[in-house]
Amino acid sequence: MGGAGCPQPHDENHLTLPYPHIPPPQAFLKKQDEEPIYATLLSIVFLLMTLVCLILWVSATYSLQNTLDKNFRELSTPIPAYSDLCFVDYVEAKKQVVRLERQKWSVVTTKYKAVLITGCVTLVASSFLFYYFDELCWQTFEVTTPIDEFSSDFVQPLGWLALALYVV
Repeated sequence: MGGAGCPQPHDENHLTLPYPHIPPPQAFLKKQDEEPIYATLLSIVFLLMTLVCLILWVSATYSLQNTLDKNFRELSTPIPAYSDLCFVDYVEAKKQVVRLERQKWSVVTTKYKAVLITGCVTLVASSFLFYYFDELCWQTFEVTTPIDEFSSDFVQPLGWLALALYVV
């Protein structure tokens, strides 16, 4: 039945609950092509499983809603023992509002805006040069070319410009 370490049905150390024995659907999947009755049984098993899940879901929802309705005041009142945690959450929420205010573009000074825009433009320009003018940036090579075969003039003048833009 079970492997090593798995509780057996009548193991004294483990509580076993009775359950209706429904064969696993995989048993019918393998045989549904042999006889049409297995396809019907497969449909019935899937329907039963769906109905059981639906009943469990509805009963759990009903139980939770009843508990909330009966104990609303108790469940919605903060527990005094956790008031420190509520204050920490309050402070963190206020800090987050301040962080978001500081990150707005309208708050950034003109100097930093110029630095950010220049950095973005030079990065895009260097990527553009690397991609579209690679033959003017580097000497021809293969990925499998050993590094010691490259000469000192491997990087051409446009390549140095693209590297400088990338560094900026």
